[in-house]
Amino acid sequence: MASARKRWDAAAADVRCVGFQDNTLAMHRILVLLIILVATQADAAPQKDHDLERCIYLNSKIEHYTRLRRGGGAAGRMERWRQSRARYEEEFRDRRCHRFGRKLRSKKR
Repeated sequence: MASARKRWDAAAADVRCVGFQDNTLAMHRILVLLIILVATQADAAPQKDHDLERCIYLNSKIEHYTRLRRGGGAAGRMERWRQSRARYEEEFRDRRCHRFGRKLRSKKR
């Protein structure tokens, strides 16, 4: 009976150890994921500022070429201005600059 009890206690200790190891491994995984999440979010703020600056630049170029075309000129020159404006508008769309709509309007003033 005593030997059966020892085997039972040994088996229970193994189970407790395995559970503890699994729990520790899970905690390590969570900690690593949290570190990665914080590290990626730290880089997001400067990128957003850079995106806003680029969108402001693109918006000013679009307005510049719009003003030039409204002023009129030779057909070839007007076509080049239209193409340039179209390139800037395409990048504006690709970068999804509409997200900064209000900020773009406030930066113009």
